[in-house]
Formats: sequence, structure tokens, C-alpha cells
Amino acid sequence: MKQSVLITGASGGIGQAIATSLSNAGTHLFLHYFKGKERAEKLKQICEASGSEVTLIQGDLTSSSSTSAFINELEVPIDAFIHASGHDLYGLYTDYTDEERDALMHHHVYSAMAIAKRVLPTMIQKKSGRIILISSIWGEVGASMEVLYSTAKGAQLAFVKALAKEVAISGITVNAVSPGVVETNMMASFSADDKEELTSRIPAGMFGTPEQIASACSYLLTEEAAYVNGHVFSINGGFNG
Repeated sequence: MKQSVLITGASGGIGQAIATSLSNAGTHLFLHYFKGKERAEKLKQICEASGSEVTLIQGDLTSSSSTSAFINELEVPIDAFIHASGHDLYGLYTDYTDEERDALMHHHVYSAMAIAKRVLPTMIQKKSGRIILISSIWGEVGASMEVLYSTAKGAQLAFVKALAKEVAISGITVNAVSPGVVETNMMASFSADDKEELTSRIPAGMFGTPEQIASACSYLLTEEAAYVNGHVFSINGGFNG
């Protein structure tokens, strides 16, 4: 029987890398996207070529109503849920609108919680399951000019640690992967000088790659990682903000 894996934000850089790393004849991938339809369709072809069965699901995860509509499309049981969907906001905290705040918090936190609530009952019945949230170093240490994003990522980490304790008895693990600076589309707004300055602050002297984040997720889905629970897997090249 194929392992069913739901990946939200699969059309993004990290989501694509995760999906590709998990694509094989033993998986049925449920790949979520919102606006990146062309990227999602291309990813579907790549994963199918590696042997996976692939189902694309379009959905907006920035509001309660649209998240509910997405959840209603989900097929269960889901064996593993990886939340890689999200967006950033850069600017002074006092300049954010309430609408921007609500959309970002829902995207990163409330939608992840709602989807987890949807997939958990069958995981509990089967006494097995994996939940992984892609967080951020800013959720660990906070970032000026990214206060809302840092807050949302910090909330993800608290959710992971608490839920892991609640469902561990049912054979379910809940973990977070917390990347440092990774070369994705979120870096597109950074100038060459900004990137150079940021690189100089990273002990490893380089940005991470989506594939390195995907490798951590692949490990957390293995039987060897069955005792890893409530853990924040920091991948940051020694960078501490």
C-alpha cells in the first residue's frame, strides 16, 4: 500500500524539493498549490516520472473559509503531512494592516492546525503518522522588520512541541524543520549587496538549499526517526540571527 503524503506549498522552492525527494513508486503525493499552477503541474510530471501517484489540490490557506474549502477536498487517510506553505512580510510592525496580519497568521499557523486536526483522527486510529512543519530560524530568535513572520513561525514551534506530547502515545511524531537562510524565491527581493552582507554573517559562508531542507524531512519520515518527536531540526549553517 502506498504511503500518502500531503505537502502544502508544493509549488514553492522548498515544497518542490520535498516532493521530488519523496517521489517514488511507494508514495501517493497530494501536492497543494495556490497560484503556482504551472509549477505544480510541472512538478506533478517530475514526480510521476519517478513512480509516484500524484494528486494536485489548489487552495488558498490565508483565511478560515478558504482553508475549510481546501480541507473538504482532502482525501484521508493521510500518512504524513508536511506544511511548507507560507509567505513573508517585510517592514515595520507598526505599518502592517490588520488584514495582512490575519492572512499571515492564518497561512502559517491556523491552516496548519486545521489540516492537522483533519488528518489526525485516522493517524490515531492506525497508531502511526508523521506531521512536519517548515518553520524558520526567525521563529527561534526573532527578526527586526519581520515581526509578524517571526511570531507566526514561533507559534508553529510551540504547536509542534505541544502536539507532539499529546499524540506520541498514538505512535505519531510531530516535528519542525527550521531553516536558516535558504536560496528560494523569498530571497528575490534582496539585492546583491544585501545577500553579500547576509552571507558574511553565516559561519558556513553560504546560503542553504531547498534540497538540504528536503533531506531533513525525508529523514523524519523514516522508521529510524520514530523516536524523534517534538524536535526543532535547525538547519542554518551555524547562523543564529
